Amino acid sequence: PMTEVQPFSTHHLHADSSNNVFSVQTSLESLGGAPSGSAISTSGSSSTLLRKNERRSEEFKLVERTSAMDRTKNRLKDFTINKLNIDSIGLIGRQKEVSILKDALQRTTTRNQNGSGARELVVIGGYSGVGKTSLAKAIKEEIMVNKERTTDGMFVVGKFDQNKADEPYSGIAKAFGEICERIQALDDRNLVSEIAKSIVDNLGDDVVLLVHLIPELEGVLMDHFNPTLDVDFDIFNIQNGLEQWKFALRILTRVLCSHFAPLVLLIDDFQWADASSIDALDYMISDVDNPNPLMIQICYRSNEVDDDGVFKRKLKSLEEKKKKFQFSMAHIDLECCNEDDVNEIIMNMMSMNDADATSTLAKVCFKRTLGNPYFLIQFMMMLKEEGLISFNLGLVKWVWKEKEIENATMSTTNVVALLQNRMRKLKGHVQRFMQYAACLGASFRVATLRLVWEKHAILASETTDESVDQWLSLMQSEHLIEPSGLNSFRWVHDKVQEAALSLSSERIDELKFEIGTTLFQSLNEKELEEQLFDVVDLVNKGEESGSPKFAHLNHRAAKKARGISGLYSAAKYVERGLWQLQDDHRWTANREMLLGLYTIGVEVEIALGNGEKAEEYGKAIVTRDDFSIMEKLPIKIALLGKICFVDMEFDRAIDSGLKLLKDLGYSMIWSKRTLPIQAIHCLMGTMKLAKKPGLKARCEGLGPMTDPKHKALLNLVAAICYAAYMVERTFLNVVGVSKMIELTMTYGVDENTGPGFTAFGMLMVAVRQDFDMAKEFAEVGLGLRKVAPLRDGATMFNSYFLTLPWKLPLVACVEKLNRAYTLAMRSGDSPYAMWSLMGYLVWLPYSMGKGLQSIIKETPKALAQAEELRQVEHEWILKMLHQMMLNLTSTSATNELQGDVFSTRDYSGKNPILVGTMHFAEGELLTFSDLRAAADRAVKHGDKFSKLCPAVPMVMLETFHRGVALYAMARRTKKRKYKSKASKIRKTFEKWFGAGNPNIVHCFKFLNAEHAALGKKKQEAQKLYVESITLAARTGHLHHAALLNERYADFLTHDTDLKDEAAYRIEKAIEYYREWGAMGKVQMLEKQLEDEIEKMTYTPSNFAFNS
Repeated sequence: PMTEVQPFSTHHLHADSSNNVFSVQTSLESLGGAPSGSAISTSGSSSTLLRKNERRSEEFKLVERTSAMDRTKNRLKDFTINKLNIDSIGLIGRQKEVSILKDALQRTTTRNQNGSGARELVVIGGYSGVGKTSLAKAIKEEIMVNKERTTDGMFVVGKFDQNKADEPYSGIAKAFGEICERIQALDDRNLVSEIAKSIVDNLGDDVVLLVHLIPELEGVLMDHFNPTLDVDFDIFNIQNGLEQWKFALRILTRVLCSHFAPLVLLIDDFQWADASSIDALDYMISDVDNPNPLMIQICYRSNEVDDDGVFKRKLKSLEEKKKKFQFSMAHIDLECCNEDDVNEIIMNMMSMNDADATSTLAKVCFKRTLGNPYFLIQFMMMLKEEGLISFNLGLVKWVWKEKEIENATMSTTNVVALLQNRMRKLKGHVQRFMQYAACLGASFRVATLRLVWEKHAILASETTDESVDQWLSLMQSEHLIEPSGLNSFRWVHDKVQEAALSLSSERIDELKFEIGTTLFQSLNEKELEEQLFDVVDLVNKGEESGSPKFAHLNHRAAKKARGISGLYSAAKYVERGLWQLQDDHRWTANREMLLGLYTIGVEVEIALGNGEKAEEYGKAIVTRDDFSIMEKLPIKIALLGKICFVDMEFDRAIDSGLKLLKDLGYSMIWSKRTLPIQAIHCLMGTMKLAKKPGLKARCEGLGPMTDPKHKALLNLVAAICYAAYMVERTFLNVVGVSKMIELTMTYGVDENTGPGFTAFGMLMVAVRQDFDMAKEFAEVGLGLRKVAPLRDGATMFNSYFLTLPWKLPLVACVEKLNRAYTLAMRSGDSPYAMWSLMGYLVWLPYSMGKGLQSIIKETPKALAQAEELRQVEHEWILKMLHQMMLNLTSTSATNELQGDVFSTRDYSGKNPILVGTMHFAEGELLTFSDLRAAADRAVKHGDKFSKLCPAVPMVMLETFHRGVALYAMARRTKKRKYKSKASKIRKTFEKWFGAGNPNIVHCFKFLNAEHAALGKKKQEAQKLYVESITLAARTGHLHHAALLNERYADFLTHDTDLKDEAAYRIEKAIEYYREWGAMGKVQMLEKQLEDEIEKMTYTPSNFAFNS
């Protein structure tokens, strides 16, 4: 029976009385724009790029309006009783899955108590055609305006292509490209400028890394970015490049999330994602520094993914780390529809509401399609086209014969065959046109398709713009393609693209090669750069691609892929390029290209952990006599990096580095036997240099180092210094740092100059205790950053953690370390990023006596970062310190360094920094629990910590706490072993105080108080105790305000009759310990106070003393 047709909404239509036709009202929401009435800035509209963006904005809006009108026309055209109504099908039988999605979106947009949004990863798996993408898009309408901001949320789609598996980040780049196009279309130009400025301010010149991957970003940045700026990938540090790229991608994501809340990325066909894209997914979702709402949906074919493959391993890894990195995951396994759902889909397509009437048809369709929704739709369309179902106008109802359908569709086995049957009913040139479009990928630009078609169309009449536009419109009306951003389209389903690809009997690979060659020859330089990976992948399909010109193309692609850390893709492009240069004369005709390919090959294979492959590539160059040492140098440095940073064979790395320096004509050391003498000579020589007047002025007049050989020398010396430090070869380290300064003063400033000068400042602290000279070298190093800023992070860390804290208040250094962390992350310098982060979040706050709970809260964040950056050394340190603080805050922990996070038995290595940190943590626990044990330990080990970790500011803290314990036992036992050690520490603090160290004044006063108490100078001792306590409390040193009150109470109890004041001081100690968070100590002192009260009559109300 005929029923009412499903109502068609007229919400988006209004009648135009002037011409009596329907037109479309397009809302700003659909354009991603600001609310109506927003001010539109026209400032700077005279600039070419701004005019271009305004034009693109109008074009984008026109595309959106045209698309909306086309959809409306199609719906009106389909709004007839004898048409299958595809647009009204909706999501059938997916209520549970939609609910999961909406819950995930709700979690994303709900702000937590810190005002931060959440990060959510939704993984949707299922067979092809089950509706994964349609399900993911179900929440698109839920992305409403964020009431706290003036902009909408944003929902964008990226899609991977089976035929472009070598192209790095293609699906992710498409999604971000669509975001950039939408931003350019915003009416609020001030908002566009704000977004651009935020990106550039956070990334600086590193923004070029993103522009190389996302060309559309250049249009957003406009006047904030110089489009001529480029990166010389030949000097790109492959070891740091991956972290540099990761940081850039994260910054872009953070900025976009801050302006579009929530930002929802749908990345489709993830089963075809390259390995670099799989890692990029991790970078974005695990960014603990992103406080804004982000939701990433990935769809993949579950039957095309290996359980032991990279993708599934990554999902497992993300599941394990989600708690630590503070994001949520939801998994949806989408199945085919059941027979009842199939029946409902058919009813919707036929605009019927009688389930019994369609049940027999549904049974046949379910049998043929197994309930696959996309297959079902194509199957129904085929039945309609073949006349197996039809609408009887006389009876006003749909009619069919189940038996005829069963007999006629016995051989219908897959959806591609159905799609091809439909396509083959179109004209031959339209089929050819669709095949060309399919060769261009899952999405394609209209201009590129037009260019290719005009070059290859048989008849001139088929090459007109009108014909291309008509065919695209036809493909849209047939539900084969849909708009994808500005002047581009994407296939509605990969099966449609697959069907179009195989329309003719021609070999597809050869057709792709032909198209790639055409693009290579026809695109201008900028267009070729933007579409480089697409062109190379097309060319590489052909068997005829083995020629030098295509090897050059692969070399260019490998270079670009390496630059954006698409290392897997870069390795494939290198391999293909080398295959294309196999002729007998390749070493004479293509010498430079081979050198470039092998060099990139060595670098990326090392980064990928393929050491044997890297050495194989390296031998191809280093064993040849027709290459100079400078030509071989990049490969030799890369292989040295493998020995040092991958194999961690530091002694071997030192030997290799020294040999390489010698090959370059530079002898760094006289001989191993005379190295101690040379170290003293170099140290004194560099100090003499500093004593000459005008060091700062002379250094400020230095220009950048330009000679590649000199730059290589400095880089090699820096690497040797690092290796020497790791194996405690101190003399070699001193010589190396001095040589770095010597090379700078002779040849100019390089990226390692700043770290070199500041490292010498650290040596002045550690070796000479010359804090003024240390400060001068640190300030020179900081000043030279403007000439060569690449290693800003290392320079700032050396300055504000290892040098300047001995002359500046710690509070002045903390925020500088936060900046050092950002700069190190920006340059990809992972070790120094972690050193800076630990100094900022843990070391300095603990030294300054900040609340333990606030530090404990931040430590897991630092731990997660160390794990992600694979900085094992930093992980160990953070675990030790975290466990130490947990024990201090516990009322049940022992004074031993053990617990759920770390126990001393966990680490048995000999790394001096780790051994020193463990020694420090054990000492802290004893200081606040058992001063006798702490004093005996101080006698036994002395200044072990300062020897293992020289120059670190915690040396001040650790030395002071040893002094507290030693003086406590010296006063109690009067034993010489305690008195002499305590006196020595007091003299050390006297020297530091005299040198102007502002961080130890209260410590020095307290040690003087203890010294006076030991000498029975009670009045002087009381005065100094009170002064030290007052200063500690005033400067926020909670741990010392507590500890010094406790020790003063001990003095008052045992050396005076002021028992009431002693009890008061215990009470003040409890107050400060509680504020600091040392609850175990609070419990211990409360028991002590109870015992004292039992011995005397005491009420706090009748005694007051203001500390």
